[in-house]
Amino acid sequence: MSSRTCLVLGHVARCEFAPLRNRLQELTDSGHLALRQTADVGEALSWLRDPGWTAELALVLQEYPGEFPAADAGKLLGAAPLCRWICCAGVWCESELRHGSCWPAAIHVPVRLAAQRIARELEVLAGTARPLPLTGGADEVFAADCEAANSASAGWQPEDSTNGDQTEHRGMVRVSSPDRCFRAYAAEVLRGAGFITREAPLDQLPDAGANDCLLVVDLDPRGIRHRAEWPATAVPVLGLMALPTPGDYRQAAGAADRRLLPKLAAPSAIREAARQLTDRRPALC
Repeated sequence: MSSRTCLVLGHVARCEFAPLRNRLQELTDSGHLALRQTADVGEALSWLRDPGWTAELALVLQEYPGEFPAADAGKLLGAAPLCRWICCAGVWCESELRHGSCWPAAIHVPVRLAAQRIARELEVLAGTARPLPLTGGADEVFAADCEAANSASAGWQPEDSTNGDQTEHRGMVRVSSPDRCFRAYAAEVLRGAGFITREAPLDQLPDAGANDCLLVVDLDPRGIRHRAEWPATAVPVLGLMALPTPGDYRQAAGAADRRLLPKLAAPSAIREAARQLTDRRPALC
């Protein structure tokens, strides 16, 4: 497997970009990406114009509106028009497109969803997904996101579609949320990854059962952040939250057996996080 060349422009050490930084490290360690990182636009332009090096993927990390002048954005995009660009916008930039942004709407992605977009762009580079044009409007972006979500969910199977051979299952997962609809959605996503699920409509802090290898917790049911506390349990915990803040991600990063994702994360991202958490502790499954 050959690594994809990737340019990262911005202050990747900032707290808001910690989840993205961790994901980039995972992709680098696994050989999927070969990174060049800088916070200087001039240095980035020199790399992009270097005939001996070609960026296949480029990430721009923007923490606040106007951090990158429109002139610099135009030079960067013009220097590598065939590169797959992603502007990873921090929370202060998520509404920037309403007032005009120097980055096209097609590449302007909230940093909380950047990992999913990176995965999709890697599929584009591999020839297994259709590229979103740089000039794509809001309707094309929406259609592409829906297409990606439908593609990710194509492998879902209902719980009763398994043949009963327990060796094919990845383990038992408890899904805890007082929101019945969200609980059913999360359970269906996890069953698509081979897990057996049981739903727990609890309002109090949940706990895992003796046969559970993963606990999936709704940390802010119906948008009410009254359960931001992580449950104390002996098994890994995957927390789902509507709009995680940098502080929420820091809290989750404090333990190796925790992972925090936004509720709007792609089904494939939820399944991959569940696999990673349970693969770390196979004795529990």
